[in-house]
This record gives sequence, structure tokens and C-alpha cells, in this order.
Amino acid sequence: MKKLFLFMCAFCLLFAACDKRQEIAYNDSIVESQQVVVDEYIRFNLQLSHAIPTLSFDSIRIQADRSMSVIEQEIAKIDTLQTPENGEKFRESAITLFQSIKELVNAGGEFVVLTEKSPQDSVNMLIEKYNEKSEDYKFKNSEIQKVQQNYAQEKKIQILD
Repeated sequence: MKKLFLFMCAFCLLFAACDKRQEIAYNDSIVESQQVVVDEYIRFNLQLSHAIPTLSFDSIRIQADRSMSVIEQEIAKIDTLQTPENGEKFRESAITLFQSIKELVNAGGEFVVLTEKSPQDSVNMLIEKYNEKSEDYKFKNSEIQKVQQNYAQEKKIQILD
């Protein structure tokens, strides 16, 4: 009887440790995907910021398509993760953030229609749309940080800044 009790205690500890590792791995996977998506957006934004003053947008559509593909891959990766208990909101928040970055990249990709002869109103309209999407991204980014903090607190995971 005592051996059975010790075995059950050891089993419970092992099960709890495995569960904790899964929760940490889940957090780390989302953070890694987020970093990939943000790095891709930074690459796109840098290229766009160099193209705007000269209205030289030849490579923007190619970069936008590449960025969209990378973002889609990361969304698919998040979709395949085994979600731990109470981890769904974190997953949904990550996908929402990634979708907002896609919209931002798409808005930036619309600059390819501009030429030197484009009216200033057209330029301003695209810049305004891009800025709106940028504000949405900033909001969604702050939201995912809150959701991750809540997830980490609930799971008793220490996250690093």
C-alpha cells in the first residue's frame, strides 16, 4: 500500500512537471512566432520608408508578398500548437496581432500605385491609412502583452522582458 502511494505521488509530480513544461513551451512558441512576424514587419517597413521619399516602389510589392507569406506561416504554426488549459485567449491574441500586421503590410503594399505624377491627396490618403493600421498594430501589441502577463501569472511562469 505504501509503495502504491509513493508511486502515485511520483506519478502526480511527473505529470505536473510535464504540464508546466508544456505551458512554458506554449508561451515560448508564441513569443518566437511573434518575434519572427515583427522582424519581418520591420524589414518591410524599412524598405517602405526608403521608397516613399523617392516614390521608388518596385520592390515593395515583392517584399509585401514575402512578408505576408511569412506571417501566414506563423499563423499556421500558432494554429497547430496544442493549447494548454486557459491558453486560448493568448493564442487568439497572437493571431489577432499577426492579422493586424498583415493589414499594415497590405496597406504599405498599396503604395506601389503611386508615381511621380500621383496627386498629393492620393499620397496623403495612403499615408493616413498606413498610420491608422500602425495605430491598430500598436494597440494589439499592447493587448497581447497584457494577455501574456495574465497567462504567465495564472500558470506561474516567469517571463522576461
